Amino acid sequence: MDGKEEARGTGVAFDPDTLFFAAGICAAALAMTMLSMWFQNRVDRFLIGWMLGMALIAGGVILYSTVPPGHMAVTAIAFTLEIAGFVAVYVAARLFTGEPTSWAPVLALGLAVALVVAVPIAFGRDGIGIMVYNFLRRGCSRRRHGGTGQRGRRPRFPSSASRRSTCCPRSPSRLAEPCC
Repeated sequence: MDGKEEARGTGVAFDPDTLFFAAGICAAALAMTMLSMWFQNRVDRFLIGWMLGMALIAGGVILYSTVPPGHMAVTAIAFTLEIAGFVAVYVAARLFTGEPTSWAPVLALGLAVALVVAVPIAFGRDGIGIMVYNFLRRGCSRRRHGGTGQRGRRPRFPSSASRRSTCCPRSPSRLAEPCC
């Protein structure tokens, strides 16, 4: 057997740095997509927030994946960028749903989370900092969604089914006729 046949059967394993880098590139591409959508419709301000959030997350993920182990200050900066990105996405999501946002508590919580995560990482306890990051990120997500699952956006417009029923109510004898 030659080397090609052996390699084909074993499959290709991806290391975590490659997966992190790929996730960062995907987030950057999504940020550019949001920016191009905003250029076409500047009324939707939430697109800028999503773009900024995705760009910060992408920067943090790419920075984390490309820095060699042992550079704790750069790792702390990477996680701080990710936290700032999640805060920007949260604020943009509030804009999208039309819910009021008070800036002081959101920024204070974001700064507190960044400090609680970045300080242990900066002092060489990156395992503790990353663990705290994951617990806080999951806890904030659970708190936001009531611990039961994700809550979707309330539609601004009635669904197509309700529009159809209001514009031409169907009687059982008229089911085959097109409507609206």
